[in-house]
Amino acid sequence: MAIFVPLEESLLEPFEAPKTEVDRLKLSQQNIEKHIPAVEQNLVFTYLREHRRILQHAKELERAAGVIIYITPGLVPGDEELMMPNVEAPMPPGADYSDRHLPTACVPELPADCPPRLAAIQWSLFNAAQALNQLGGYAGHAQELREHYRVALERELARDQSASAVTDETEVPHRT
Repeated sequence: MAIFVPLEESLLEPFEAPKTEVDRLKLSQQNIEKHIPAVEQNLVFTYLREHRRILQHAKELERAAGVIIYITPGLVPGDEELMMPNVEAPMPPGADYSDRHLPTACVPELPADCPPRLAAIQWSLFNAAQALNQLGGYAGHAQELREHYRVALERELARDQSASAVTDETEVPHRT
């Protein structure tokens, strides 16, 4: 999936390029810090739009089939009392729920006679898992970019500092 960040400056206007490598690296860091949240927002927007499309498609299928079901969102009365003992129960001895080696998002394989609402739920869950996967992947990519430019800037600052130290040492004092 390609995610683009809108340009904030005109490409037609004159641009003053950074004069030093340190300035260029600092500008790159500033741009990265601006772009990361914008890209994350674009990702979230894309997946929310897909979620709305899935729900709209299910409603159209229900309407075409003459099925209109009104469901009150939230828990059915009595469900919370049934669920909470399981939620509050201690973990069984030796159980390890941190095993994540299996893929968590699989394309739904739905029977042909699957009701539109159930299909929409399955596709929405798949969509949400894909969104989390993309956001997590982008977060890792963004962290690699941050680290790359941090190291490059530190290296360049150290190079500048050592160059100025050599220049200071080679200056010959004037005797008067």
